[in-house]
Amino acid sequence: RAGHRRAGAGDPQGGGVELDTVAREREILKVAESIKDLQTVFKELAVLVIDQGSIIDRIDYNMEKAAEHTAKGTSELVKAEGYQRRSPAMCCIVVLSLLLALATLLLILKILGHVSV
Repeated sequence: RAGHRRAGAGDPQGGGVELDTVAREREILKVAESIKDLQTVFKELAVLVIDQGSIIDRIDYNMEKAAEHTAKGTSELVKAEGYQRRSPAMCCIVVLSLLLALATLLLILKILGHVSV
């Protein structure tokens, strides 16, 4: 720089060259700063991508577990339905319903006069 100042001290264009050099240095520093900012943005983006990947992995795992639990729950419901149909209480309900239907039929027939009891 000192050489440029001396060479351009008497020359009007020499001062212009030094101003161009200073302007270029400023622009280079601005570009370097912008590159540092860009590097920071990419680092933060990398962290976000990693976090999002972890979240997606957890969602995938939970979806698989939900599907397993749903399948198991469905089979348990089928078993429970079978047990319920064969339970003594269900048999009692069926027998009582049949007796009630028979009593209602006999009552209707008696009212109509077809059966004498």
